[in-house]
Amino acid sequence: MRKAHGLAPENPAVLARLSWAEARHGDRAAALQHATRAVEIAPGRSDLLAALGGVLADAGRCPEGMGFIERAIDVLPDGADPAAVGALKEMQRLVEEHCEKLANVGNVERRVIGAATGCDPKGLRFAKRDKVKGTVTAEFKLREDGRVTDVEIKGNLGPSAAAVVKKYVESCRFDPVLEDGKPVEGKWQVEFRSGP
Repeated sequence: MRKAHGLAPENPAVLARLSWAEARHGDRAAALQHATRAVEIAPGRSDLLAALGGVLADAGRCPEGMGFIERAIDVLPDGADPAAVGALKEMQRLVEEHCEKLANVGNVERRVIGAATGCDPKGLRFAKRDKVKGTVTAEFKLREDGRVTDVEIKGNLGPSAAAVVKKYVESCRFDPVLEDGKPVEGKWQVEFRSGP
């Protein structure tokens, strides 16, 4: 994407795709810069407005992010491709879920966490006797280097199942929590849902 950007630095579609790539790699400042520039170049394009909305929400700026996603839906022409409408509605739903989680963390610090890497590739492997119902939440401290410590498991599950979830979460590393572009130690949570 950087090579494409070098060849077409003012192409808004390239800027939008580059913004997603930068966000996935934890560089939220660059992601916001590219997404904002894409919208400046072509302010009426639904895909670019949605990209900026997603990047803003990823950076913890939920009200702004939701506003851009709503604008993305509003600017779709009458008779727009149902698949495009469906994709935007799904994105809106995912961003709303993300923002609700940020708002419901309570006194857990509201900072943005990056993607998980290096988790046990075997995933969550429960024994037949392990009982898990509904949503399981893992709350933990994330160190500046992306290591997980102080894991607490909450939900409707037995002690052996909780141990499985705890071991799995401890196997993960995350892109560090960023505050003003610098890694900081913070608290976070992830959720797992049982069932289909």
